[in-house]
Amino acid sequence: MGQLHRLFSKSSPEHQSELVESIAAMIGVDGLGGLILRFAASGMGPQVESWIQPGPNMRLTPRQVRMVVGSDEIDRISIGGNLTPRQAEQGLALLLPRAIDRLTPDGTVPPSANIRRSLGRLDGLLQAS
Repeated sequence: MGQLHRLFSKSSPEHQSELVESIAAMIGVDGLGGLILRFAASGMGPQVESWIQPGPNMRLTPRQVRMVVGSDEIDRISIGGNLTPRQAEQGLALLLPRAIDRLTPDGTVPPSANIRRSLGRLDGLLQAS
């Protein structure tokens, strides 16, 4: 049983998929490079680098998610997904490193023009947990 399944044992897959949709929306607004820069500018450069490069991904904490994403966005995600803010933070803390890892399979950030095609790599993100 994966970490997300345990975290969301009382919520439906539709509620959980709100997190993946939220990640896609963040990428749609900032671009993948912009999202990466938000984390790096918040002092998480080594973590972000581990998500991009091949090898194990460094962890992200719920507190770090709130610091980068912001309380307003966490609240919006939690309401849209029928989750508590804490569940939204915890879910994003698990999924964001995996999402960035999947979107940078060769260790580089794809150009913005290719990101729409790349977002298809987020399919199955919940099952990989």
